Amino acid sequence: MRSRPFLRFALGAALFLAACAFPLRAPLEAVPTDLDHYLTDSGWRGDFRISPNGLRLLWIEQAAGGEFQIVAQRVAGGEEARIAVGRLASSGTVFNQLSWLGDSRHIAWLRDETGDENTQLWVQDTNAPGTAPRNLTPWPGAKSAIHTTGGPRGTSMRIVSNRRDPRLFDLIGLNYATGETTDVARNPGDVDGWISDFVSGELAGRLRAESGTRILEIRETADGPWRELRRWPITGSYVRALNRGRKSLILATNQVHNTLALVRVDLESGEETLLFRDPKLDVSRSFYNGAADRVYAVQTDPGYPSTRILPAELGEALAKLLRENLKEDLLGFELQSADRAINRLVFRTHTRSGSQELLFDRKSARITVLRDSRKHPLAAALALSEPVVIPARDGRELHGYLTRPPGHKGGPLPLYLAVHGGPWLRDYFLARELNPGAISRGNTGSQQLVQRGFAVLRVNYRGSEGYGEEHLLAGAGSLGDRTQDDVEDAVRWAIREGIADPARIIATGGSFGGYSVLKQLVRSPELYRCGINVFGVADWRRQIERQPPYWWPYKETYHRNYADPGTPAGLAELHRISPVHQLDLIRAPLLIIHGRNDIRVPIEDSDDVHAGLQRLGRASHYVVYEDEGHSIRSVRNRLTAWRNTDAFLKRCVQ
Repeated sequence: MRSRPFLRFALGAALFLAACAFPLRAPLEAVPTDLDHYLTDSGWRGDFRISPNGLRLLWIEQAAGGEFQIVAQRVAGGEEARIAVGRLASSGTVFNQLSWLGDSRHIAWLRDETGDENTQLWVQDTNAPGTAPRNLTPWPGAKSAIHTTGGPRGTSMRIVSNRRDPRLFDLIGLNYATGETTDVARNPGDVDGWISDFVSGELAGRLRAESGTRILEIRETADGPWRELRRWPITGSYVRALNRGRKSLILATNQVHNTLALVRVDLESGEETLLFRDPKLDVSRSFYNGAADRVYAVQTDPGYPSTRILPAELGEALAKLLRENLKEDLLGFELQSADRAINRLVFRTHTRSGSQELLFDRKSARITVLRDSRKHPLAAALALSEPVVIPARDGRELHGYLTRPPGHKGGPLPLYLAVHGGPWLRDYFLARELNPGAISRGNTGSQQLVQRGFAVLRVNYRGSEGYGEEHLLAGAGSLGDRTQDDVEDAVRWAIREGIADPARIIATGGSFGGYSVLKQLVRSPELYRCGINVFGVADWRRQIERQPPYWWPYKETYHRNYADPGTPAGLAELHRISPVHQLDLIRAPLLIIHGRNDIRVPIEDSDDVHAGLQRLGRASHYVVYEDEGHSIRSVRNRLTAWRNTDAFLKRCVQ
C-alpha cells in the first residue's frame, strides 16, 4: 500500500539509531563532542516553506539543547518570530505535520506528546509571536489532522477527526481564529477519504471503501447527490486535485500502465488525458496550479530526486540560474513549496558536496540561498549516499543506496544493513548534510555511522513502492519469503563486491524492517554479527488483530499480503511467518527497542521476543521508552540513544 495519512510503517535509519537506550553492564565510552552535532546541531535550520501569498517563509530550527521550534520571517527580512512546537507528530504517521494556513499569517502543526498518534492541531499567529500557541482540538482519545488550510480571506480551514467515532473520520470546519467548529460531513461508515475542491475548498468528492476497492464519488453542488465517477483497486489510483470549476480531476494512476502516471480526467465526459508518465518509476510528488488548472512540477526518484518543471520556459530559466549558483554539477533537485501565484518557489538542490535550499523569484529571476550544507563546519566529514542496483537471485533488479565514509579507498567495511518499514514504502536518496530533526528525509543515522567506519546499505526490496505496481505487489503473500530473499541478496551482493566484511554484518530495521531483522537472524544466523530490532513485528496474528479501529479500510490488504487470521489456513500461515515462534534459531546478539504507546505494533511482540531469548540463554538487550510510540521524537531520547547505540555497535563489531 502506498503512503497513506493514517497507515504508514515508516522508519528510516535515523530512527533505527535513535531508539536505543538500554543499560550496558560495561561503562559507556564517551562520544566525541563533535558527533553530538549530528543530533543536537544548535542553529540547524531547514525545511523552508513559502507562504501562500509569497511574502513570508517558515522553517524548522534547532535551538540550544536540541529542541525544535518554528521560525517565521518576511521574505524582505525583519524580525523573526520563534514558536515552540512541543513534540511534532512523526511525519510517518500524518500526511501534513506543519503548514502555513491560507491567510499567510497563521501556522498550524500537529503535536503528539505521548506517541499514541492521537494528534492534536495547534495554531500560532505569527503577527503575535509572544502569545501562547493554541490547541484547537483538545479532544481526549481522538486523532485530528489537517484537511485543507483555507483561502486568503477569512480564518476557516477544515480538518478530519475521529472524535465522534474511533473508527471513522468526519470532515469538520474549523475557525482557527476563534476555535469554533462546525460539522461539514459525517462519515456514514464506509468513507476512507474526503476530497475538497482545490480552489473553493468546498466538499466535492469522497472515497468509499468496498471489498478492497476504492469508489470515487463526486457531487456538482454543496448539497447535490453523490455520483460514482471511478473505481479502482486500493493500490490503483490517488486523487491529487479536484477542480470542480474547471471540470477537472488530477489523478496519479496505474490503471493503464504499470507505473503511477499523472492524468487529467474530465468530470463531465470522463475523458482521460495523460500529463506525465515514466515507464519505470511512479510519480512521487506533483504540484498543481488550480487557477490555471495545470500541473507545473512532477517528481520521480530514480536514484537522485528528479523534478521536471512542466512549463518549459520556467524550467529553462531555473536550470540556468541553478547552474550559475551552484558552480558544480547538479545531482538532482526537489520542489518543496510554492506560493499561490507560482511566483516564488522553494527548491532543495543536491550536489556531490552537499545540498542547498533556495528561494527562486520568477519576477526578478533571482535565487536567494536559504541554507547551504556545504558551509557547515562538519561538511568535509559528511558522506554522500550513492544509488546502487542489486541483482536478486531470480534476476529482479533491486534499487538501493550505499553510503561509505568519505575518502574511503576501497576494501571491505563493517556493514550496517538498514531495512525500511512499510513494507509498502521505500528508501530515498539521503543528502550529504546534517538533518538532526529527521523532519523530512534526514540522514542522521547514515552520517553518524560512517564516522564510525561503517558502510550503510539500504535496499528497496520487492513490495516497496516507487517502482511500479508489479514490484509493489510482487511481495504479496511472500513478505516473509521472497522479500526476505531480497534483503539477504543485498547483503551477499555487498560481500561479493568487496564492500562488506562478511564477519561484521549488522541487520537493523524498524516496524516491518524490524520484522525483517528477526527473519534474517532466523533464516541465516551465520550471516549476521548482531541485530537491532526497533518496534518490529514478531507475531503477525496479534498485529493484524490489534490494529487501531480506524485501520478498517485496510484489513483486506493485510489479509492479501499476509493471511486472514479468521481462517484455519490463515492462522497457520501467520504462525509460519512470525519470528516469535522461531526464536530458537537466533544466535546473534539482539538489541530490541519499543515505545510503550505504540499503536501499530503491540509492545507485547518485543516483550515476547526478549523473554523468549532470555529463556534460551541468548544475548538480548531490551529498552522500552515510556513516552514514545512508533517513532522516537524526543531529542533527549535520541541523543542518549545515539551514545548507547554507538557503544553497542562497537562491542558488536570488535
